[in-house]
Amino acid sequence: MCLWASASALSAQNLIQNPSFESPTLTSAFQGVSTSQAGGWLSNNGSIEYHQTGSVGPQFPESFDGTQHIELQDVPSFDSDVFQDVTTVPGTTMEWSFAHRGRLGTESVELRVGAPGSEVVVGIFSAGVDDWVVHSGTYVVPAGQTTTRYRLKTDFVSDTCCGNLIDQVEFATVPHVPAANGGILFMLVAALIVSGGRFLRVRTIRS
Repeated sequence: MCLWASASALSAQNLIQNPSFESPTLTSAFQGVSTSQAGGWLSNNGSIEYHQTGSVGPQFPESFDGTQHIELQDVPSFDSDVFQDVTTVPGTTMEWSFAHRGRLGTESVELRVGAPGSEVVVGIFSAGVDDWVVHSGTYVVPAGQTTTRYRLKTDFVSDTCCGNLIDQVEFATVPHVPAANGGILFMLVAALIVSGGRFLRVRTIRS
């Protein structure tokens, strides 16, 4: 059987603004950016540390997507996070993902999702320094939850200055695409295909 869908029908709607931290454009290798300029991102510290791709030696690798990424530091005096609040429809299955890399060694980050102020830990995810790792999964929006907070928080305590690197964050709805001719139905909904450093999410589900 022939199954097809247009590119627009397959495109996931990522609810995250500024998902690969390309705004604002940095004027130095790394700098703190106020959340008022971070294109929708907020933080408990009021600022986010941005890095340029491959800027200064091995601790500053190339970005996973685009030319900028961020660092979530975690030192004894504070831990850092980034988050966004997005409008969601209860009962919707959301696809989440983010690219993650350690800066000094194997480092860990928490993903918390839920109603603002009542997020739950979806998981704790680790990555080393050798390459970017893409963590992904699904989240079903609970009944009555029309605003959902997507929050990344360090779960790595360092006695130095450094922590997790984060890039290309996604929290997406994926439209259902009906098969032709009323035979066995296939839905094209989320899986990860990397093409030219950009994402198109496609998964085949039999129903």
